[in-house]
Amino acid sequence: MKEGGREGGGGGREGEGGGGERERKKEKEEGEKEEERERRWRGGGEGRGGRKEGEEIEEGRRRRRRRRKRKEEKRGKKEGKGREEEEKEEERSRRGGGERKKEKEKEEEEREEEEEKEEER
Repeated sequence: MKEGGREGGGGGREGEGGGGERERKKEKEEGEKEEERERRWRGGGEGRGGRKEGEEIEEGRRRRRRRRKRKEEKRGKKEGKGREEEEKEEERSRRGGGERKKEKEKEEEEREEEEEKEEER
């Protein structure tokens, strides 16, 4: 006679399936629970379409962008800087060292020119 009906062993006679059958049943139930959770999360059951994955991701990106913009504007107001000045600073920080020197020189020249114009007036 065989030892255990299917994989998993256990039981002495042919007709008695060991733990293998029980395991398959548990896995199936867990899978169904997981699917149900997924469906609920997407906001739709059978036949009702919830959001699609791409929409959710895109919505999150939009929210983050809005938050970031608001924070930047608030920070700019607190420091007394305008948005344009902050953007210039960001641009400078992205550039390399040699370009920063050129940028500073340009700014100095511009300031000098403005001062000269004011003096002429």
